[in-house]
Amino acid sequence: MSYSVNQYALEKRLPEEFLTEQCCLQTRRDKQGANYLYIPYFSENNKEVTSRKRYGAKQFRWQYGAGKNICMYGAWKIEQIRNAGYVVLVEGESDSQSMWYMGISTLGIPGASMMRKEWTETLQDLKVYIHVEPDKGGETFLNKVTSALKEGNFIGQ
Repeated sequence: MSYSVNQYALEKRLPEEFLTEQCCLQTRRDKQGANYLYIPYFSENNKEVTSRKRYGAKQFRWQYGAGKNICMYGAWKIEQIRNAGYVVLVEGESDSQSMWYMGISTLGIPGASMMRKEWTETLQDLKVYIHVEPDKGGETFLNKVTSALKEGNFIGQ
């Protein structure tokens, strides 16, 4: 099912220009000719480390071999986040983008159970807020994030 930045912008009620310029989203075409939303993931030093494809009906596909390279969505904003002194952890890219649009310091965890204890180092000394969706995934997200922070010896609030 084809999907584009324009469709995504309408669905999420975010300006297309913001999504392309600030979030680097693109409409691309796969080998079968279907359009998809290209979502790049950048490291803390602003290097693209992996990407995700989003098709219509919330169908997602990670770049081949993405597992070892997955980072928090928005890692490239870490200096800005440290300057703010706080971060809101959310599940997924679209929640991150919505929060950024509102000027809220945010990092996205790629999926409800994908928080890694290694990422705790990035969050040290920040005030961390965890946004929990009111569903089973939200419960999983909260448990996974708090466990990873504990295992990673998080120091902060």
